[in-house]
Amino acid sequence: MSLTKVGVIGGRGNICSGNLGREIVRALLDNKHFKEVYVFTRSDTVAKGQKSDLLKEFESKGAKIHEIDYTDEKQLKEGFTLLNGGIIISLAPSFAPADIDTQKKHIDTAVQCGVKRWVPNEFGTAPAHPPISAFQDARIKIKDHLETVKDVMSHTFFFVGYFNEFITQRSGFGFSLEDKTADLEAGGEQYVSWTTRPDIGRFVASALSHPKSENAEVRVCGDVKRMIDVVHLFERELGTTFTLHKYSVEESRQRYKEKKCSVFALTCAEDKAYVGRSPFSREEDLKKVSGLDNEWCQDFAQRTIEDNVKEKAEEMKKASL
Repeated sequence: MSLTKVGVIGGRGNICSGNLGREIVRALLDNKHFKEVYVFTRSDTVAKGQKSDLLKEFESKGAKIHEIDYTDEKQLKEGFTLLNGGIIISLAPSFAPADIDTQKKHIDTAVQCGVKRWVPNEFGTAPAHPPISAFQDARIKIKDHLETVKDVMSHTFFFVGYFNEFITQRSGFGFSLEDKTADLEAGGEQYVSWTTRPDIGRFVASALSHPKSENAEVRVCGDVKRMIDVVHLFERELGTTFTLHKYSVEESRQRYKEKKCSVFALTCAEDKAYVGRSPFSREEDLKKVSGLDNEWCQDFAQRTIEDNVKEKAEEMKKASL
């Protein structure tokens, strides 16, 4: 089934504050397959008639901005009915029990309103079985719920690994660029899939225009690098040596329980941060088979983790002058 109408629900209901959501909207608007692109935003996002520059950008490219209060059942149904016969991409949170209940309600409402495809907020690593954290358990529950309605509303799960931007923009991986230290869970030896947010947007738009994405898991990534590889890239670009603290898998599990390492780092330690590229095997991907590329979109060069490291290192060098 070719679905040419699509809407995007922003994180916490606000597409303007979500870095991934805006990249997905941009990619959908640039993809000629989609004839109607809706951006759902909370009513309080558009204050006193003043739209953000981002919403103006979307409108100038043909997006339809729809204000909505997600707590109002009538407004929810009116909004979702606009996507009758189309796709809803959700960037809504899926971490806490309340988030799970809200997403299930949204999914059920979408079915009632005739939506034909639901894309949940799965843009990360694939959930492990059994789950290694409450966060992953929540995602599995939403996935299971979508399976129960797939005969009337299909779904697409996107597994993209970690965002390249995370390595320089947030904590959680055990790196301190200022102190030149790194805590490496499981020694930093496990492979990790990395993808930039703009590339994720392009992959999503491309895959959703492809019939093979119906009731499918789409696995894409822009690069594959171990944490120890990332450290060595920083060492090379900064011209320095990092102090490394390496831990075994068992030590990493205990450190997570003691809140000494994040769920992101533990996922790497458990070798669950590699998602691969559809339809290639892990062995083919890691051997860097000649011509290997993501099946879902091959018309652009994906940004690598090395690109981000070089950019960050250059920024740090300029700041030190």
